[in-house]
Amino acid sequence: MTSFIGRPKAMTAHSYASAMPSAAVLSSTPGFARSPANASPLAHEIGHLVLPDQQEVSAPCKQQRIENWDADLYRPELEANRFAAEILMPRGIMAEFCQSEPSLESIRSIAKLCGTSLTASAVRLITLTPHRAAVVWSQDQKILWSKLSEGFVRWIRKGEVRENSFAAQCYRKQSVPDQLAPVPASAWLHEKGLREGAQIWEQSVGLKRYGAVLSLLVIIEAVEKGK
Repeated sequence: MTSFIGRPKAMTAHSYASAMPSAAVLSSTPGFARSPANASPLAHEIGHLVLPDQQEVSAPCKQQRIENWDADLYRPELEANRFAAEILMPRGIMAEFCQSEPSLESIRSIAKLCGTSLTASAVRLITLTPHRAAVVWSQDQKILWSKLSEGFVRWIRKGEVRENSFAAQCYRKQSVPDQLAPVPASAWLHEKGLREGAQIWEQSVGLKRYGAVLSLLVIIEAVEKGK
């Protein structure tokens, strides 16, 4: 499927107008139109059109980049991801979901409502939630990136997924809880400053298309020593 899109009037702020092309060509794979979350790639590409200094981005955007929220990702791709999230999942819609503790159930509801991917929906919720929460992307049993809420204030481990996490069970194709459940906090967090027996609540889901696991982490009880 190829779409020809003229300059979108509703999105042409004065500062962008002179830099934007009068038309663009957006291409997609044959299954794109039938994808339940096809709005994310489209909004991402529009982001390249309207964001400053991105009109010269010529490399095709692979799905792996659109689903990638690593802080070290090529800057134009990360900015286009953020643009797409803000357009498709505005704060007004997200406010209701931010009132309650994050869960994969609420993330799936956001994805269905907004036509966005599970990963993009999770990252957007974590960006706005007042709860101590994080989302972690691992692939081939290695943690590649994480997104933390403003109040999370702990460092997520990198490297191999630990065996005492539900994410590890996903890779072993074992059943995992369908709601948040406790695991040792050290399964995900650096141990420095953790109190003995500290727990973090985890909910993980396998993403077969990427050979990846998306993990939601929530700190319900204080994990720090002396708290």
